Amino acid sequence: MGKDLEQRKTKDRFSVEKQILKAEQLYKAKQFKKAGKSYHLAGNLLLKLNEYEKAKVCFMDSAKIFMEMRRFDTTIELFRQSGEACLRANNFRDANPIYKEALNLVPKLKSEGDRNSNYVIFS
Repeated sequence: MGKDLEQRKTKDRFSVEKQILKAEQLYKAKQFKKAGKSYHLAGNLLLKLNEYEKAKVCFMDSAKIFMEMRRFDTTIELFRQSGEACLRANNFRDANPIYKEALNLVPKLKSEGDRNSNYVIFS
């Protein structure tokens, strides 16, 4: 069973590298939405590997892309995931400003229900 786990981790690490490279290429090609999704996927894979700092970076890179696209709902979710990666790494000081940044975007959400839900999440 230990060997299977190591093989899975190796496969996941390869997938992370592939997704980050793909995201960089897509960003250069101005395919921003796809680039953001690739960074997001890489962040989720890194969480599974307990590589929280790297996951945070991927989530933040994705958030910046979606912020440029004015997709505030997605940006807020990515900031939340980035903050959670910090918390999992016991890096509370880094999590706080990320959550504050997410909270500052909540008024830009179109739906009152989404705004209210996010105020509850981040309060």
